[in-house]
Amino acid sequence: MAPGDGSKIAAWFDSGNPAGADAMNNPSKEAQPASGPTTLRPAAPADAEAIGVLLREAGGPIADPVFGSGESEITIRNMTRLARRSGGLFSWDITTVAEVDGNVVGICSDLPGREVRRRLRSTIWSVFRVYGIIGMFRLSGRLSALRRGSPEVPDDDYQVVNVAVMPEFRNRGIGRALLESAHRTAAITGAARCSLTVIIENTDAQRLYDSLGYRPVDESVDNRLRRLTGISGLRLMTLNISSPVS
Repeated sequence: MAPGDGSKIAAWFDSGNPAGADAMNNPSKEAQPASGPTTLRPAAPADAEAIGVLLREAGGPIADPVFGSGESEITIRNMTRLARRSGGLFSWDITTVAEVDGNVVGICSDLPGREVRRRLRSTIWSVFRVYGIIGMFRLSGRLSALRRGSPEVPDDDYQVVNVAVMPEFRNRGIGRALLESAHRTAAITGAARCSLTVIIENTDAQRLYDSLGYRPVDESVDNRLRRLTGISGLRLMTLNISSPVS
């Protein structure tokens, strides 16, 4: 892989969708809105199924065409298996979950840019184990389109890989709370900036990021990605950790 590919892989699933998924721990059951307080905690292996559902949501219109051969159930199954495997860029061990009444309703996966490269080989191996030889062959072409539509993420930045909140829990500040938690972690690591990517057409997510102090710095488009997913490409947005919006 070319230099910088690790950063792009880390950004692929951050479509920046702050909305959420359509199921909770059991993807076959419709989530019921709850009224309890929101609690943030580090994810555990037992959260893999909920994370898988929300990873699909984080991918937005990219998820099913690229990672599920156009089928949501396949995407969720694959994402759940990737989330269950530690050490990768889709893993539970870089994820914070938001809970309401004991149910996972949101996730944020984030890590230092320098750790992205360390996890890249493990991610490739995990994807191979989940998709198999034939699946990897089919996946590679779709990933190439996504790679071309993904701007370069600086290695020195703290990276938000994905963030998603279930639709029933929108407009409750959960996505904001998850991102602010990531910003605090970024500050502890000494990072000067926090970066994420967002689908260019996803204006709702960009309004949230803008309110937190993120600013667009780059974007990439790809015609094959547009034909495959209906989106033109991804936009890179960065936040100066030294002066976040309060």
